[in-house]
Amino acid sequence: MAGCRNARAGWGARKAKAVGLTFAKLIRCRTQRVFLLLAPDDRASLSDIFGRFIHCVQSKKVVTAEQKSLVNGLPGRAGLGLLQGFTVAALFGVDGQPCMNMRFLLTFVWVARLGSFRLTAEKLSSTQAAISSRISVLEAELGVQLFQRDSRGVSLTREGHNVLSYAQEMLATQQRLLQSLGQADTFSGRLRIGVMDTVIHSWLSELINALSREYPQVEVELTADTALNLNEQLLKGQLDLIFQTDLLRADGVRNRHLACYPLRWVVASGTPLDRPYEGLAALCQERILTFSRLSRPHQDVLNYLHQQGVSAPRISCINSVAAIIKLVADGFGIGVLPPVLVSRELSNGSLVELPMCAGPGFSVYASWRVGAGLELNEAVVSLAQEVVANYQRAVAPGHLVLPKALD
Repeated sequence: MAGCRNARAGWGARKAKAVGLTFAKLIRCRTQRVFLLLAPDDRASLSDIFGRFIHCVQSKKVVTAEQKSLVNGLPGRAGLGLLQGFTVAALFGVDGQPCMNMRFLLTFVWVARLGSFRLTAEKLSSTQAAISSRISVLEAELGVQLFQRDSRGVSLTREGHNVLSYAQEMLATQQRLLQSLGQADTFSGRLRIGVMDTVIHSWLSELINALSREYPQVEVELTADTALNLNEQLLKGQLDLIFQTDLLRADGVRNRHLACYPLRWVVASGTPLDRPYEGLAALCQERILTFSRLSRPHQDVLNYLHQQGVSAPRISCINSVAAIIKLVADGFGIGVLPPVLVSRELSNGSLVELPMCAGPGFSVYASWRVGAGLELNEAVVSLAQEVVANYQRAVAPGHLVLPKALD
């Protein structure tokens, strides 16, 4: 039985290799059979990139056990499929000349982004040893050193910078192939999302449920923090996508406005704080409970009060929405909160809004990293837009304001 299994496995690898080589030759010859499936720009780009990679390779003509394991079990027939053929061609090369392993190229791009084997291993759900091994294989195949290693981490060499541009092109072309086959949404792996407290207490649960339905192979890793810290972690490559209150202007980062959260003065019903006030100055003689210091909502409230002539409000900064709500409900102070966060308490009458303006409110943005291998980020942002719109209609009409394009 073992011999039979080995024979079948060997046949699968040989057949997959043959199909992959045939596919790669078709790409190089630009035959109509394959290229009719591709857009004109993709045809030229794919052929050009494949050719440049093939000529860069300098390694032995050996099919490793790991490469064989990747193709064992693939159907050995002519209609293997464009995507499978592309992948196998990348593994085995053209005319006996080995080509780059796409998974190793993706690993290389991530190490270049994060500057760390450890962070790359965490991102790709692998081990440091495996990441180091993949990079060593690439360096041996190309005959160049890709990274300079020192006590501070790793950085690209001059040759590494050159290879990075090719690797990103190759991965981007692979993604366009996936899209042309309608397979671009079959995402898997780990997605690291950073969220601020306001999102946690509004529509985060709905988003996580939607992610589980749409992308069941994706493992979500959540980090809760302030917008300031989330921005820093995104720029360092420690997070893929964040939901927070600031437009983040940086290379390789995109932003999308999701919603505006109006602010209201909120007090516990029936307490001494639940009374009419002559104006903001009188109201601000009481203790005001609001978001953490240096946060956008905190700064906006201070600016608004200053514009209204209130120079020394009694403000207590708290970095937990749950703590603010609890303290307001216990009559400890007057909360400055988006009503969507206390919609249940407002509905049952335990909290009430004071009929005074609390300022313009604040916006929540999605900010995410873009580039080869990061296509899932944008897909999740689009899903978040749908989730926020549905949440606004079903849970928080009037308490959450959508951007004009989504309203």
